[in-house]
Amino acid sequence: MSHRFLFRLLFFSAAVAFGQVGKVEDLTDQFEMPAGFHIYRAAGPDLTGGSYDLAFDGEGRLLVGDGNAVRRLADTNSDGVFDRFDVIAPKLGWRGPQGLLVQGDRLYAVGGDGIQMFKGYRNGGELVHEGRIGNVLRTGGDHDSHTLLRGHDGYIYFVCGDGAGSTNRQHITETNSPIQFARNASVFRISPDGSRWQCISTGGRNPPNLGMNYLGELFSFDSDMEWHVGLPWWRPVRLNHWAIGGDQGWQEVGAYPSYYFDNLPPVLEVGRGSPTWGVFYEHQQLPRKFRDAYLVCDYRWKRESNDEYNTTGRLVVFFLEREGAGWKASMEVLARPKPNARDANGKLINFALVDVEVAPDGSLLLSDHNQGIWRIYYQPQGPLVPPALVPSWGAMPAGKKDLVELILNLPQPGSERTRLREEEVSRAFGNGLDEALQRVVLTGGYDMQRRLRAVRLLAGKFESLPVSFLESVAELPEPELRGQAAWLMGLRERDGAGPLLKMQEDVSPVVRRKAVEALARLHLPEAREALIRRLGDEDRLIRYLALNALSQYPEWSENVKETEDPTVLMRLAVIARLRHELPDTNLVLKGAASVLRSDPSKLPGLDALRFLGLFQEILQAQKNLTPRIEAFLLRDFPAAESRERHEQVRLLGEYGVMAALPKLVTALESESEKVEQFHIAQALSRLPGNWPAEHEERVVRWLLGTQRGWFSDFSSKGVEFGSFWGTVLSDFLRSHEKAILNQISQIQFTSPLGLAVLGRLAQSPGEQERVMRIYRSAANASAGVQMLRALGSMTSPAFATLLRTELQVQTNAELQGALILHLARQTSDPVNIPFLAAGLRHPDSAVVVAASESLDRHAPKLDRELASLL
Repeated sequence: MSHRFLFRLLFFSAAVAFGQVGKVEDLTDQFEMPAGFHIYRAAGPDLTGGSYDLAFDGEGRLLVGDGNAVRRLADTNSDGVFDRFDVIAPKLGWRGPQGLLVQGDRLYAVGGDGIQMFKGYRNGGELVHEGRIGNVLRTGGDHDSHTLLRGHDGYIYFVCGDGAGSTNRQHITETNSPIQFARNASVFRISPDGSRWQCISTGGRNPPNLGMNYLGELFSFDSDMEWHVGLPWWRPVRLNHWAIGGDQGWQEVGAYPSYYFDNLPPVLEVGRGSPTWGVFYEHQQLPRKFRDAYLVCDYRWKRESNDEYNTTGRLVVFFLEREGAGWKASMEVLARPKPNARDANGKLINFALVDVEVAPDGSLLLSDHNQGIWRIYYQPQGPLVPPALVPSWGAMPAGKKDLVELILNLPQPGSERTRLREEEVSRAFGNGLDEALQRVVLTGGYDMQRRLRAVRLLAGKFESLPVSFLESVAELPEPELRGQAAWLMGLRERDGAGPLLKMQEDVSPVVRRKAVEALARLHLPEAREALIRRLGDEDRLIRYLALNALSQYPEWSENVKETEDPTVLMRLAVIARLRHELPDTNLVLKGAASVLRSDPSKLPGLDALRFLGLFQEILQAQKNLTPRIEAFLLRDFPAAESRERHEQVRLLGEYGVMAALPKLVTALESESEKVEQFHIAQALSRLPGNWPAEHEERVVRWLLGTQRGWFSDFSSKGVEFGSFWGTVLSDFLRSHEKAILNQISQIQFTSPLGLAVLGRLAQSPGEQERVMRIYRSAANASAGVQMLRALGSMTSPAFATLLRTELQVQTNAELQGALILHLARQTSDPVNIPFLAAGLRHPDSAVVVAASESLDRHAPKLDRELASLL
């Protein structure tokens, strides 16, 4: 640190401390919050910088990512407002750090080229950068590397977005990683020294947040793709459960429907949103209903149609409950600004929330992007005096029973401050604390919350826990405790064969699921038959996790020779995909034969349709199967159940089933849901040509009707809606051009259909004159711009002459730019050079680049031609 910067920092900190003494400005009246909640700004951007990730250290001091470094804030006069900071870890890249964790003597920070580890935190001196742990990761971007947290087992858990570069096995070091090949957004389990990496769940889009609940289970509030709103494959913002070995189903362009059997459904679909960071609340300052709830920041949302922000942020809370082998949830908004809310200085409150952390006292601190830190606390009555951020722990009890009671009830056990207090209690207790905690679990003298807390306290020693203890827990009557025994056996990667094989047959779906997750790690040969049975489990979550677990067993095929159950066979065929291997053609064909001969009333229709979609290439290569597959798809089309009907439509188009044409046309005309109409139209565009005139005319008539209304109004749709709808129209035009051109008098050439027709005509040399007449008929500059975009492939001397002529008189800047872009695509013609040179001064950078590149192509003869022109 330079002397100049040090002087500025000391002077600045002193000034802030003086200016903020006793200046708590309650802004509750500017927010929508439940009664009894209060909010004020605890630090401004001068102290926090960019205000990214937040974390508390063992002393209850707040760390914040300032955009490039880690700052440690201080409230020197204990008035509830921070007044100074120190930079403790610099050079962590742009827009971050987006992940921070203090654990013992180490500080982990997500920045630079990955996860950086610093030592010396407990010494109070300067931190020593030990380097990056693991391989290179992208950091700083919205979709890059994100949250770090300490798990109940003492390991580090880390989530990254789909832009972090975590695909395949680039970061996986362990052969028994529950996920063998990571893709898109994933969750990793990392040893504290950073040397061992497992991927435990994958397939999200971009969840910056990762939360671990009281059972050690992981959740994220995951993003949508706002550019795809209005399209059949748009998937709403949703709460995900990161089951061990799970896949959330996000793909590069869109997302699998949640009902596909080769991915997992969400816990809750929310709609639009912009999730950032979150934390599970396990303190006592807020009302009891918030205990074990998941609090998540929801940043400002973008408009679908133009990618610009149009909302304030909000803090949401998810209340989770067990359901089957997994979870269900409800959501409430805990805090958001009122319309036109303003702070004490009259500045508009955007509440662009990035992170939320639970303070040592149980209140909440939230980072507001570039705007500092908010504090929310609960105080239903009395004078508005914020509670102390870091209350004292109080005296340590002397009796061992009291010490056990104390350690079982410490608040926010995931925090570093509580972890250090647990160490203090352990030292005060002396030898035998682990045995006392084991008795709490086994004897039943405590309520379930404390017994599970005892398991959590023991989980960090999973390697050394007695086998007899785990086997005893596996026999307890309470399913949540039996499930924890299965989880710990899986972490040990040994000793669990007998109990786990028994527990995967348990009456409780929670226990069966935990046992299956553990078997994915143990690779026990005797587990293969058990896992195959679980492929037919009544609980969908277990069926998927059993599929993933079985993919860890290379010799699984030895156990399925006699299997005829289509539910099992369809899943077995997917194993090769999980292993990044080519599918077993014989197994696919066996699965198809089983599906096609099954009683429809007993066959899971959605699974069968997904299977036929997954292995279409293999199945269509078997010509003898084609008639049977087409008959299967047509058998009950259109199905009464909307999801099955949707998949039928998809496959009828992808398989090119011409016999479906009459029913698809009728479905298109009768469907009231516009997104589903898009889906049906897309399927129709994939069918071969040579349709009967009646059906062709009906579809053309329907397409003419889309020139007004939902299909031509993109204001409420994602920015990519138009291009995808344009592709459907272009695909249809390739096979039905004559039928559409017969109706050319009814075509509006600024509608999506009209622009698709223009693009098609532009590819036909014989239609150049007609295209230019249509272009000249443009009613205004906006229409001209739209038409020119559709005519991107059209080049001819006559058209270039038209463009130059219009450029000489055109005053609209946007249309001028579109004209220059077209000239830049023309073949080299010296007459174009002055117009391209004018493009170098255009306000649109895309026009400048195109004009410059086109002039570069003219470079060999530029001097001679310019001289002749001049």
